[in-house]
Amino acid sequence: MTELDSYSEPDIAHSARTALRMLEAEHGPILAGAVLWRLLGYQTPDAFRKAAQRGTLPVETFRLPNRRGRFARTGDVFRWLDTLTTAHPASPGKEATPEEPRS
Repeated sequence: MTELDSYSEPDIAHSARTALRMLEAEHGPILAGAVLWRLLGYQTPDAFRKAAQRGTLPVETFRLPNRRGRFARTGDVFRWLDTLTTAHPASPGKEATPEEPRS
C-alpha cells in the first residue's frame, strides 16, 4: 500500500484544487520567464528556448502582443505537473522525479 492509497479521491481532488489556487495566487493565470521554464524542469532559459523551437515543450505556449518571450496558462502547467506524479508514483522511501527535459 502506498502513501497515496490512504487518501480518497475527493481528498486528492481537493488537494489538487488547493495547490492550483496557490500557484495562481502567487503567479497569476499566466506563467512566463524563469517561473515557467523552471516549473517545466528546464535548467536554463536556453534549454527552454531550444525545446520551444523543436516543438517539444510539454504544454502549449503562446506569445502575447508587445511582450517578449513565451507564456503558458498556469492551469495547463499544473495539470502537466500533476500527470507526472500520477503516472510515476514514488516508491516507498523514494522521491518521484520527472524525466529530464531534452536540451
